[in-house]
Amino acid sequence: MPSGSSAGAGRAGLIVLIVSVAFGSAGCGFFQARVAMKEGNAYYNTKHYEEAVERYKQVLEADPTYRDAYTNMGLAYLALYQPGSTHEKDIAYSKGAIKAFKDYLALDPDNEKVKNYFVEICQKSSNTEEAIQFFEAESQRHPDDVKTLIIIGNLYAKIGNIDEALNWMEKRVKAEPNNAEAYYTIGVNCWARSFNHMDLSLEQRYSILDRGLAALDKAIELKPDSYESYTYKNLILRQKGSFDPSPAQRLIYGQQADQLLKKAMELQNAAKQAAAATDSKAEGK
Repeated sequence: MPSGSSAGAGRAGLIVLIVSVAFGSAGCGFFQARVAMKEGNAYYNTKHYEEAVERYKQVLEADPTYRDAYTNMGLAYLALYQPGSTHEKDIAYSKGAIKAFKDYLALDPDNEKVKNYFVEICQKSSNTEEAIQFFEAESQRHPDDVKTLIIIGNLYAKIGNIDEALNWMEKRVKAEPNNAEAYYTIGVNCWARSFNHMDLSLEQRYSILDRGLAALDKAIELKPDSYESYTYKNLILRQKGSFDPSPAQRLIYGQQADQLLKKAMELQNAAKQAAAATDSKAEGK
């Protein structure tokens, strides 16, 4: 029967062996991931995207936390994908890119560049709804994140759902009530809602246009030199004039729109002159 000291020495030796094996395995995985990553990048840089994808898969098998491998694999899939194609391969490429970028964002949810890649492939592959679902879930976790609110509003606008886009743009206004751009964006989309939909009733049209005017008035209040806001106020009034049944009221809307357009042009010219003066000073230094 072994003595206590020899038994203790045996246990210590076993622990050392286990730790050594564990660290050896981790080190091996680290090395394999780096080698595969280097090979994948070499394939990517020479536009051998299929081979690059396979190497990035090997990276992630060895190290599932290697974030750059997700990004690079998504970009390789994105390079392989032919926008508008319904071929089985292209559908697989788009799904591969979407999954890679989502997997990355699960590790680093605040990376704006990868968010943009994710939105890009979703839109190119007609999977905008998937992007909307993803960012709406993000918004539930971080309801005051303005960047997410902007993305969702823009995505709804892209698919022509202006009513829902405006709802999210209103959430942005609540999150940053002193941002003139937030109100300006609402005004622009209210104009687009009326301009692109001839099937609206007069009541519906005026309701959306008045909503846009109120938003643009707030944008001008916050940023009086915003020629863009004056430009869209002009466009909204012209929309109202186009549909008003009263010839006298149409004339009034037209006159008001002309005044706003004149103001917008004055502000735009002043902005150009200020920019030219700033450039001139910079060149003189």
